[in-house]
Amino acid sequence: WDLAELKLNHGDRITTKLVATDLKGNKGESAPVHIFIGSAGFDPQHLKALEARRHVQQLLGDLQKTTQELQQRVTEALAKASQAGADELLRKQAALSVMTAVDELERGAERTLEGVKATILSASSERDASDLALVGRLLSELQREQVALINAEAGRAAESKDPKIAQEHLKRVADSMAKAFSLAKNANETFRDLLALEEASVAVRDLAQLAREQAQIVKETTEQAATHPQAWDRMARRENTLTREAKLVEDTLQALAVLTKAVER
Repeated sequence: WDLAELKLNHGDRITTKLVATDLKGNKGESAPVHIFIGSAGFDPQHLKALEARRHVQQLLGDLQKTTQELQQRVTEALAKASQAGADELLRKQAALSVMTAVDELERGAERTLEGVKATILSASSERDASDLALVGRLLSELQREQVALINAEAGRAAESKDPKIAQEHLKRVADSMAKAFSLAKNANETFRDLLALEEASVAVRDLAQLAREQAQIVKETTEQAATHPQAWDRMARRENTLTREAKLVEDTLQALAVLTKAVER
């Protein structure tokens, strides 16, 4: 079966069955056989895994940005409530502002944590799952400990009639908010470094595979050109496949460049 006759492109998939007929005319079929059109050794599945990890990185970056913005809002609200002469109403307004911000933070952390969990379930290796679990623990601490602590301290500040005690609770709110931002930033930067390492590893592996495939194409075409009329046509098709796969490697290198620039900043 010469697949070249089907005019297939890189990335196409074929599902077929093998059928055997014995001397009595009885037929037997194999289970479906799935064929991916691509160069030997080039596995498209690792690119899917990379795409899932990039999605997690986007969620973590968004969470860090959101946490930083909320921290600024909380800082401004607490500064007003800490001014000389600030009354109970102003402290209650500050506490309410804090609780509103924390609700947003909790939703963002939950959304990011769900993304991490979903990616862990589809992780292709123990290392991938371990990397994601590390980030998941940081997010869990942010969500379960810091958010609860901020809410509790903001509530105590709002309820306190003693200005001095209220100020102590507000200071703990500020400290916990800073801790929440630190956790979000740590989770983002940790995963970014791990993703950059994975992007580089995939790119190096795929480039080496493309080089081997190119050498094999040249060798086979040279050996078969004199005796196989379709040798050059097959070479052209295989070269087209390599070109498409090279573009995928280029995309990986571009993603790596973005991560590298982020690390430099």
